[in-house]
Amino acid sequence: MPDIAVTVADYLKNPALFTAANSPSGVAWGSRAIESEIISPYRDKADADAEAVRQAAFLKGPLVEEVVTVKGARRDLNLRAVTIRGDQLGYGAGQPAFVIGFAERNDGHTDLTVVRSLA
Repeated sequence: MPDIAVTVADYLKNPALFTAANSPSGVAWGSRAIESEIISPYRDKADADAEAVRQAAFLKGPLVEEVVTVKGARRDLNLRAVTIRGDQLGYGAGQPAFVIGFAERNDGHTDLTVVRSLA
């Protein structure tokens, strides 16, 4: 078993820091609003607060699931938050999305199944 640096071990033993951010759309969605939780490796409360605000912004409106084709073998993007840019599906300026699946094709492309906000 590899040795773990004392500082890393101490960090892993620390209790979790919790923060929250409310999306204004929660009021609009009423009883259909959802609660999102994530555990991340942020060490500082300011970073965790910024991540909470980012998530609330992502979830502010209805979400859509769609398939986006990208160049290359990109299984590494599965289950990651990404920004997609391109001419298809209104991604020109860049859209934050979460990759929930992939299919690598024989032609050097990958079909990514993503969830993104319509707002």
